[in-house]
Amino acid sequence: MTLGEVLNLVRASWRWMPREEWDARVRGEKCSMCEQVGLAENRYSFLVAHLETSNLRLAKNQYARGYCTLIFREHATELHDLSPEKQAAQMRDLARAGAAIARVFKPDKMNYQLLGNLVPHIHWHIVPRYWGDPAPGRPLDPGNGMRWLKPEEYQRIIAELRAAIEP
Repeated sequence: MTLGEVLNLVRASWRWMPREEWDARVRGEKCSMCEQVGLAENRYSFLVAHLETSNLRLAKNQYARGYCTLIFREHATELHDLSPEKQAAQMRDLARAGAAIARVFKPDKMNYQLLGNLVPHIHWHIVPRYWGDPAPGRPLDPGNGMRWLKPEEYQRIIAELRAAIEP
């Protein structure tokens, strides 16, 4: 992703999109998460694993070492809209993903963020936290910095995360 593309995303996040566009996204029309959740690679991340209801993806921007997203495979915008069975499965996926990330990266703390203000599709930002990071009293925003790895580093991390996910 170029610096210009990142700046455009940041600028877009400073204001709400037109209401008609928001409503269409909530309905799942042209949902970027639905379109890309199963791709081996997209411009933001790599597929790590297919879990019970979600796909775990390793973010290309590793500003927060181990930063991943967990994307629900069906289009839904709110956790409370899911059936109790799907809610429970989603939490199992989140716990498995968090445990795998913790085993591989050994963070001091793990942050789980369910946002969706820009892309209204259930997806969790899983952000490992380390002693001495720049935001000890608030959520760490991986968008505040960029850290790109070499292709072989991404592949090594993906292999380690796959090995660490318990069935």
